[in-house]
Amino acid sequence: MSLADAAYALDELAGGRVSDQTRAMRGLAALHTLPLQDRCEPALRDAAATLELFVATGGMVSTFAEARARAKSMAAAVRRVIARG
Repeated sequence: MSLADAAYALDELAGGRVSDQTRAMRGLAALHTLPLQDRCEPALRDAAATLELFVATGGMVSTFAEARARAKSMAAAVRRVIARG
């Protein structure tokens, strides 16, 4: 379980690829363990919701460019948290 799993899964979704379900679930779990002030950041809330939806739908990937661009920005937000340590 790590934030790197969340960033990876979101990057895969941003690229229009189906991410590994296990990594998506591990990333989602890591997002849920963040301190409250981080979890309240809108991009991280969206990242968790996106991964929850991905897991709940059995790995459906959006073909809409806007959704893929949002996944890319969410992955960047997760990487910023990783960089902060």
